Amino acid sequence: MKPIADMTRWLHIVVVTLVVWMQEYIRVIFQKLNVRHLYLLGVILFAAIAIQVADWIAKHAIEHFQFLRMLLAGSNDIEGDWVNITVSTASPTVIIAAEYCRIRFHNGQYVLSGDTWSLDGKWIEDFLTQGSSYRNREFEYYYKTGINRVGGFGAILFSPHDDLPSDFICRYVDENVSAPCVTRGRRIGRRLKKVPQDERRAAALHFAGNFESLGLLDFEGFTHNRQPAVPEGPGRQ
Repeated sequence: MKPIADMTRWLHIVVVTLVVWMQEYIRVIFQKLNVRHLYLLGVILFAAIAIQVADWIAKHAIEHFQFLRMLLAGSNDIEGDWVNITVSTASPTVIIAAEYCRIRFHNGQYVLSGDTWSLDGKWIEDFLTQGSSYRNREFEYYYKTGINRVGGFGAILFSPHDDLPSDFICRYVDENVSAPCVTRGRRIGRRLKKVPQDERRAAALHFAGNFESLGLLDFEGFTHNRQPAVPEGPGRQ
């Protein structure tokens, strides 16, 4: 998504233009109050308040309206529901977990959260990013997970590069794991809505079940190819 600053910059231009246009009206008001010599101070005060209000409106609108965020992000929009598989770099041919995660925009940044299951359907843990940065289709983050809230950090690369992101590959390091892990995921929905845990688990395991036949993750192929290289899961738009 384009930085909020890009949007507020245009709002500031509009506000300043409005203040210049209203300058004469402000002068007349101060003249009627017999404080004409203070009207420039009134103009400055009005401009400062108007800019603060414009900033608040912009941030509030972006925070609460997904359609506006989708419009601003354009083809770089990554919000929605995703499913992915996890492998260890120590044994990249073995899928060790399936996950259902959600990316949403909150308090000025993207937040990644979700749940992890073993391939037999046993719930393992949940996770939640505590801080992130998204630029040029790369999402860097750190997170807390499990009952003890141990953490880690990682980076996600989204694909394709010339269209709306539909797949990702992620490499992360976890405090509980000796070797770095890699995940490969696919978006199954853009609209944020409540999904029961049973449905989330079923979607994650379905994706993992189809993915096992592919064997090794094709890192280079993912980076350079612009078409998804993983099988479709049960989607919800």
